[in-house]
Formats: sequence, structure tokens, C-alpha cells
Amino acid sequence: MGLGSTEERTKVAVPNPRTRAFVDPWVLEDGGCGSMFLCLGNRSCEVGKMALDDMNTSVFDPGDWRGSEVYSSQEQEQEQEKQRIHQELEQLKAGLDRLCRPCPWDWTFFQENCYFFSTFRQTWMKSVTACQEVGAQLVVIKSDEEQSFLRRMSKKKGHAWIGLSDQKQEGKWVWIDGSPLRRSMMKYWSPKEPNNDGNEDCANFIDNGWNDSVCHAEQFWICKKPASPCSR
Repeated sequence: MGLGSTEERTKVAVPNPRTRAFVDPWVLEDGGCGSMFLCLGNRSCEVGKMALDDMNTSVFDPGDWRGSEVYSSQEQEQEQEKQRIHQELEQLKAGLDRLCRPCPWDWTFFQENCYFFSTFRQTWMKSVTACQEVGAQLVVIKSDEEQSFLRRMSKKKGHAWIGLSDQKQEGKWVWIDGSPLRRSMMKYWSPKEPNNDGNEDCANFIDNGWNDSVCHAEQFWICKKPASPCSR
């Protein structure tokens, strides 16, 4: 067919950034020999025969723009989804910050106090120091309810130091806060304890009751501190 036939207008070429020339949107094919209009910036045209590979000009179907638009739309949707998730996470974090959490996450709350049950063993004196470093003290037991709670927990964890010793005076058991052991609490000693077998001056949970043990033995320990009031 002649070069002027509009029925042969099948493809469009984008500008060539290297030559600053572009193929006019009216690109015509002539029997597969590659004849086409090559239009320069001044819009004057000449007819030439060249292979597409030699043109160094990208040729595409106008329908390709639709695929690009779809891809761009998908990217935009993904970005919007990321922003939505980020906003939801920020809102969730703000909500968690407002929750009433009287104890740190790895502590246990019971009757207005927080308790920390260690995950490794060390001596009684090192346990005292470890509790002090987190603003607490080696546990001082004040009530029967607290004793029952700690007994249940210590049976799950293993033998654990409590803040009770007679290091200053043999047979005079005193809590780490300086308060004496009340007579009503002495019932929690295990049978035949304390027996001071081998200079045992520090107390720990063992089975269902208390036991005196050598202070340099390594055992788990329990820290205690008051729960934080919830601010409203």
C-alpha cells in the first residue's frame, strides 16, 4: 500500500533521548521492509528505510500505556495500604500506653504488689542486690494470702530465696526490711526447720514451706515492690 494509507498506522515510537529525534505518531509499515517517517524537531519529514534495531528508538503499542497505568495504580494502592497500617499501629500503641499496667511486663501482680520470679540462680546476697537494682527488695511476706500465692508460684519455679535471715544473730530471724519474723508466720517453716545444719542463715521456699540454707548456695529468688497507681 501507499505510504499515505491510514490503515497501516499500527505502532507509535517514543522520542530517542540520544538523537533527540522521534518517530511521528503516524508510523507506517511497508510490506515489512521498515519504511517509516522519521520526523525531527522542526517537524520536517523524510522517508527512509531502516531496521527497527538500528533506529535505537523504542517502539510500542499504544495499549502499553494501559499496563503502565495499572502498575502505577497498584503502587499507589500499596502505598496507601502501608500508610493505613502505620496509622493503625500508632493508634494501637497509644491505646496500650493508656492501659492501666501496675507492674512491668515480666512481673506478676498480686494484692497491690508486683513480684518478679527470677529465671536463673545466684547467692542470697546477690539476690538482695539484684532486687535493689530494680527498685524492689527480696520478698518480705506479710500475710497468709501472700504466703499461699508465693508457695504456689515457687513450686512452679523451684527453690527460691526470700528476704529472711538470721545472719546478725543466730536464731533471730529478721526480714530484709528490718522487721522481725512474727510468731504467727513461724508455722510456715517446713518440719524440723530451721535447723542451722552447717551454718544455714538464709531462708528459701522449698516444697510447701520455708527452709534455712547456706547463704552462698545458688537458688532462684523473688523480688517484691509496690504496684504503680494508674494515672487517669
